[in-house]
Amino acid sequence: MAHRDWIDLLEAFGPLTAVVVALIVGVTQLWLQKKQLSQELFDKRYVVYRAIQEFILRVVAAKGKLNRESVDAFRLSTAHSEFLFRRDVMDFIEEVLGRSADLLILEMNTDDPEVAESYKALMAWMETAVDVQNKVFRPYLHL
Repeated sequence: MAHRDWIDLLEAFGPLTAVVVALIVGVTQLWLQKKQLSQELFDKRYVVYRAIQEFILRVVAAKGKLNRESVDAFRLSTAHSEFLFRRDVMDFIEEVLGRSADLLILEMNTDDPEVAESYKALMAWMETAVDVQNKVFRPYLHL
């Protein structure tokens, strides 16, 4: 009879064990999906981060000599950013774009001392912009 009691006990706890296993599998699946979504969001955000960084470094390397096409390419590569970031990143992108547009305008007339000074100030800002970018993006680029 003792053998039969053991089988009855297993039959009684079998469904409960199945439910517990199903819950564990479900929770694990939920955790994995959250991690995957987090990774995908990171990947999309990092593409924008790199586009901004490359643009800033290109501006600095070219000493502010830009062409309209490179600004337009930058604008296109960051166009979807509003869906990935909060306002602080969007403000930074707009600031980079605005200062780049100013550089485009000012570089045509650097013979004027006042314009040359403004041009220098813009280039100084661009040289520190990568550090600012890191601070702005830090809350968004973690897994």
